[in-house]
Amino acid sequence: MLERFAGTADYNAYRIQFLHHAALMGWDDVTKGSQLSSLLSGKAFDVLRYMQPHQMQDFAVLDGALQRRFGVQTDANACKARLKSLKQKPGQALAAYATEVEDAVRGAFTSYPEELLQHQMVSAFIEGLTDSTMALLLV
Repeated sequence: MLERFAGTADYNAYRIQFLHHAALMGWDDVTKGSQLSSLLSGKAFDVLRYMQPHQMQDFAVLDGALQRRFGVQTDANACKARLKSLKQKPGQALAAYATEVEDAVRGAFTSYPEELLQHQMVSAFIEGLTDSTMALLLV
């Protein structure tokens, strides 16, 4: 069961969960639009106020409106700059560092296919390790 979207969090994160659920349920675009409309509350529900009834069932129209209003835009250039300077912090767990690297790479290279993203992540991870012995072992 999906939670309601109230417009208080990043819509992009909610959208990923919604699309995953829709795929599992085998929903077409009309069903996705209807279901998404029914899950809106709070500030997000206000988006419907400016739509015609047929648009409320059109997933592409509704999704676009929600992305414009509640989606967090990723600045690829800022992510690339962060990626260049990203280093493992003293005492930082490898899992936490790996998450930072993944976030920066995915934000910097949004149009890359998954295989290239994985390559970029591995390279950036190794380059930013503070333990040079571990970096050599990984290479």
